[in-house]
Amino acid sequence: MELTSKVLNNMASIKNSSFDSGNKNKGNESYSLLSNRKGGSATRDGLVYSTIDENTLESSHKQTIYEAHGDLWQDAGSDAHHQYSKVTGRWYTRVWHFLQTVMFLAMLGMLSSVAGLIIDGICWSLFTFRESITSVPFEPDNVNETTGLPIIERAVVPKAHEWFFFIVLNMLLGSFSFILTHFITPQARGSGIPRMKGVLGGLHIHHFLSFRALFAKIIGLSLAYSSNISIGKEGPYVHVAACIAQLMMRTSMFKRYGQVSSRRIDMLAVACACGVAATFGAPFGGVIFAVEVVSTYFYVPNLPRMFMASICGTFIVKMIMFFSTTNSKSYVAVFKTNFDETVLTGNAMGLFILVGVISGLFSGIFVLVVKKLAKYRSKYFPANSSDKRYVTGAALLVGVVALLESIIVVCYYDTIPDLRSQKATVDMLFFKTSDKMKNTSTVLLDLSFIFVTRFALTAACLSLPIPAGLFMPVFLLGAILGRLCGETFDYWGILDDHNQQHHFVPGEFAVVGAAAFAAGATRAISTAAIVIEVTGQYHMLLPVSIGVVAAYFVANRFAKPVYDCLVTANAFPHLPKVSYRLGREAAEVASQPATQHTAFELASTKIDFENMLHQYPEKMLFPIVENFDNMLLLGEIQRRSIENTIEKMNRKASFEGEEKVINENGYNNDEITLLVSSPTRTEHFESIDNVNIDRDKLAIILVDPAPFSLSPLTSLHKVSMLFRTLRLSQVYLVRKGKLIASVCRDDLVYLAQVQQQKSGRDSTLL
Repeated sequence: MELTSKVLNNMASIKNSSFDSGNKNKGNESYSLLSNRKGGSATRDGLVYSTIDENTLESSHKQTIYEAHGDLWQDAGSDAHHQYSKVTGRWYTRVWHFLQTVMFLAMLGMLSSVAGLIIDGICWSLFTFRESITSVPFEPDNVNETTGLPIIERAVVPKAHEWFFFIVLNMLLGSFSFILTHFITPQARGSGIPRMKGVLGGLHIHHFLSFRALFAKIIGLSLAYSSNISIGKEGPYVHVAACIAQLMMRTSMFKRYGQVSSRRIDMLAVACACGVAATFGAPFGGVIFAVEVVSTYFYVPNLPRMFMASICGTFIVKMIMFFSTTNSKSYVAVFKTNFDETVLTGNAMGLFILVGVISGLFSGIFVLVVKKLAKYRSKYFPANSSDKRYVTGAALLVGVVALLESIIVVCYYDTIPDLRSQKATVDMLFFKTSDKMKNTSTVLLDLSFIFVTRFALTAACLSLPIPAGLFMPVFLLGAILGRLCGETFDYWGILDDHNQQHHFVPGEFAVVGAAAFAAGATRAISTAAIVIEVTGQYHMLLPVSIGVVAAYFVANRFAKPVYDCLVTANAFPHLPKVSYRLGREAAEVASQPATQHTAFELASTKIDFENMLHQYPEKMLFPIVENFDNMLLLGEIQRRSIENTIEKMNRKASFEGEEKVINENGYNNDEITLLVSSPTRTEHFESIDNVNIDRDKLAIILVDPAPFSLSPLTSLHKVSMLFRTLRLSQVYLVRKGKLIASVCRDDLVYLAQVQQQKSGRDSTLL
């Protein structure tokens, strides 16, 4: 995603980076790379927007503002109260809280899996419609489980006009997927996992978890997947599950999870595991995958919640499939295999390690190609909804890719008809023998050509602006590569072991290759568990694990994980680690100076509070100082507390008129009283526990007397670490108690964009 012209202008005005010592101001003045950034701007989805009028904000937008930060420092007290309420109070309250959590987790898992079934149903309907017109089947052939040979061959051979309709339908489905997604909400494009990494890190992406995004993701993914292009469902399923969790937390029944932002993010992490489990019916592998890939820092108590929700979702899907079909195999693994148990010898172990190394090498190259293509797409097809050329060009690009994918199916339909769908191809590659490929003399050449073409087209598909997952495509690429290695070993006679009755077959190398390639691309060891669950061959655990570990370390030498590369290439909001050079600089280079326009003082009035909220409609936290002369930092005020108090005062004024009333305790009913929530009063604030007057009659704003503050000399290495681990919204830079500046999370994201654009490299800056 391209930066806006405002950001580009700001970048042009910054001549040199912070580590060019010649540009640093001398004396006591602080130097900031954000000096040219307007104070009221906000970052959304990688773009920096100007200050917007609060009156133009929709109610749903205001609600998502409160859900944005996920600040563990701010939510420490709320989270403690949340935990305290579960063990105190009346027994029926504790029971209700327990049942509420169980119901939320069970419903989240079930709804996520049902959403996956809805997508599968739409895809099945589109496949059936296409088959009725073109006579090109989409389901795998029926096969003998022992030999892997076809039992029933398709007797109908599509004619020329049917192939034409097949290609045209695929092109139309792919193009309509982009068009509908683009006009409903562009936030539904892509995998969903790269953006979810930012959301779980505490960043806010507008409309990303809305009902609109949920609807666009389901429709767009169904159309794109039905167009026969190389995409998967895993990433979009994660996004769909997260949208469902977010919408559930906005209901009255489960709103208490959304009120505490740290708890909200925990539930979104649970949703990510549900999405992965719904893709393959692999709850254990899905949970571990979500921990590895999506979460930057994992909260261990979430693990049993993730398992429970994933198991509930998998169970309900298996039951629905079992009772809705006459095929008893609905209750088994997705890619059920039937390999004979074989002893792992030293020779076989060496071959599996070799397959892992080769898979790691090609998966690393694949990630680099995807990153380059994503950058080119962002450069030449920038996501600008007002540009008709972008919509037309991107739709044509998707159609061209669908055309190329369809041509491959047409060319290989007579020899390898299973290329018509990903599941059929995987089933073919996982069989014991190569008899399903008609001409065994050319099997190596066919597999080599298919791998090269799939490699290029899959990389192109994953860079398209459509809903698309990448696990299944890289899984398929690994299966092709592993089968190619297995067939090569078999051709050379390496697999034969006269000392054993059974030996490893090429299909088992396809399983290892699929797991290794997926692990090399995603950098997730949990792919070993996923592959074992989807194949049902537990004796393959050790060979698969060997290949996965080998691929992991080899691919790690070439590129970052594919999701991290997509975050960088598409300029998604994120908080990566700082580079060594920039991390040595003081926090002042990423700060905004504190002025009377960005802070409150003890003498601030209701009008001052209202003006500040109006000037910064998306700012969540405001510092309060003793006065603007000494700028002595006293605490921090949350936006929600200010808005609730002003709303209560306005409502009261509408009943009582403009007349000020002094009650018997001396409090002015039209004035704002600043209190602290702690039981101990401070030098400047009274404790709310010591106020004897009815709180409903008093305009109270709660102050946090201990905001997160640092020395201006703190290095950006430490600041970045704090933001990533505690999901901080902002920190204050204080010198001898005096508020100097503040560092916001949006400022760090902005600085990362500016510095990376200036450097022209893919080096990690922030």
